[in-house]
Amino acid sequence: MVNPIVLLLGGESLVGKDFQARFEDSKLKAHLTLTAAGEGVSAVIAAPTSDDDDEPEVIQALDGDQIASAKVIVLSGGAEEARAAFSLVQKHQGRAAVVDLTGELATVPESRVRAPYFETKPPEGGVVHSIPNPAAYLLAHFLTQLHQSQPVRRAVATIFEPASMSGLRAINELQRQAIGLFTFKPLPKEVFGEQVAFNLIARPGEESTIGWAGREKRIERDLASLLAIDGAVPMPSLRLVQAPVFHGYAISLWVEFATSVKISALLDHLKEEGADLRTEDLDPPNNVNMAGQSGYAVGAVEVDHNDSRACWFWLAADNHQLSAELAMDVVRELL
Repeated sequence: MVNPIVLLLGGESLVGKDFQARFEDSKLKAHLTLTAAGEGVSAVIAAPTSDDDDEPEVIQALDGDQIASAKVIVLSGGAEEARAAFSLVQKHQGRAAVVDLTGELATVPESRVRAPYFETKPPEGGVVHSIPNPAAYLLAHFLTQLHQSQPVRRAVATIFEPASMSGLRAINELQRQAIGLFTFKPLPKEVFGEQVAFNLIARPGEESTIGWAGREKRIERDLASLLAIDGAVPMPSLRLVQAPVFHGYAISLWVEFATSVKISALLDHLKEEGADLRTEDLDPPNNVNMAGQSGYAVGAVEVDHNDSRACWFWLAADNHQLSAELAMDVVRELL
């Protein structure tokens, strides 16, 4: 029997590299092929993926033959490439399942937000499997676990977003800004439109290339979709903040329960559910020590001094590792 083929578009992107590494470590009996799509694209030269690689890799353009032979197509590159690839799949009437890590196909009629943890069964038919924003998944997963222990009445989350959610150009700009501040040079602001280095901003500047409003709406939309599957946990209020960090989400979460917090029972339940819980004898998690780690961690758990029914939580996760992990769960299911 021939092993199924998985096509990866955008393998040179940050999340694409993490997905590729996870796929190779998974030992799935499937072939992973790197490809590219876009107007006028014939081939893309990708940099070596590790220090052990001597030669760059030539990535061929997506075509009808590849689409016809593929079992799954994973989109992890830019917005333009994702839309171009989906148009090609539709044009060639490909039967491959499309797994979207970019969020660009969220508005197409075939799109369904996927997270096997919340689902009793996968969707049927030719759907686009949209991987949720990692912050949305993190909040949905954690709030669901909390609600199983003590009913959640309402919640408020401040999400600190890393530069890597805006791609390699944003990471490079943050680095150049930090160097510029120390060397008294003008700060590049092509991506953020504002000083981000050593700074917290509520939104990028007017000249920013980041679609901030759309990004905040995507987190809300994905979170609402995940919570609606069970329907038990109320939708929290969200605020997205641009943080001066390269990788990793951090989230400050305030939760009010229906009754006074039974903190011991709450922590015991989280431990039983397998949560990476950093109790008082451990340092709270942060975006640095979560780099390269699976899942997410929670710490600095404290009852609100002004409300005995409320509790503060501090959550952290590697954003691209979490997305790649979710995508792999869906790909395993589709194969």
